[in-house]
Amino acid sequence: MASEPLKCVVDDDDASMAMKLESYPNRDSTVFLDRFGMADCRTFIRGTYRFQGFSSVISAFHDVGLTSDDLVADGVRTLRDLCRQRFEKVAAWTLTAGKRELCARLTDGLPEADRRLVEGLLSRVDTGYLRGDPVRIESAFRSIVKTMRFLGFFSDAELKVEDGKGKRRSCLDAFCDVMAEKMAHSEVDRDLVVMRHVFIMEDQDGKQWRHTSTMMQAGQSHASGGSSIMSQTVGVTAAIGARLVLEGKVPQRGVLSPVYKELYQPILKELQRFGVLMVEESERPGGAAGSNRPKL
Repeated sequence: MASEPLKCVVDDDDASMAMKLESYPNRDSTVFLDRFGMADCRTFIRGTYRFQGFSSVISAFHDVGLTSDDLVADGVRTLRDLCRQRFEKVAAWTLTAGKRELCARLTDGLPEADRRLVEGLLSRVDTGYLRGDPVRIESAFRSIVKTMRFLGFFSDAELKVEDGKGKRRSCLDAFCDVMAEKMAHSEVDRDLVVMRHVFIMEDQDGKQWRHTSTMMQAGQSHASGGSSIMSQTVGVTAAIGARLVLEGKVPQRGVLSPVYKELYQPILKELQRFGVLMVEESERPGGAAGSNRPKL
């Protein structure tokens, strides 16, 4: 089972919006093989979808250490200061002539101090995963600089560097405050959930076939009086599970994962009433629910 790139089209009230998504591995996937009853699977990957450009941006901030648990140093007041603090902890690579020229173009019009800030950050970004592809490197650098502008790296806005007890906070906590404020939903924003399962299966005779299971649903805005799709997929699911426990319909005890049919069957059935369901598509008649259990 693996993630794959999708080109999604979401129909809004008055317009169509094409979205390019990218996927990246979600930590160690192998721990889920036994849990999902797929120990005989040859290749198993759990991934996460994000809008195109996300991976290069968050990877860059990780390389610099803005997501570090290290405490914010004394004297740090702004996001610019925090970034410079991290430069003292993380070694820089010498930028190639091509990268320096690109950096100059991306920072054209910025004050000299901010140009140096951008160059300092980009010189600490590991682009090895881009395998020297100049087009991909330029795209990554553009996304990073655009995000720096959006998040306020060139602003004098002050960070919350201490907690309520006067203790220094971590770089991650201080940085997350900025992202939480900048990326908060407005009254008219709607959230979106995209989930895609791709199975390449093999029958007993060795014939391979493909089965996909897809969900792509948008929530409603606060202004409309509706609920987000996250509240429906997470909150409603948890509420159904809690009710099953109260009704005595869960024979297992303890902290449970939803891998038991007594849990997932009634939960999935009821979620369909809220419009939360997967669309199943298969290259083989009968799909994955055929009479002969396929080998994954």
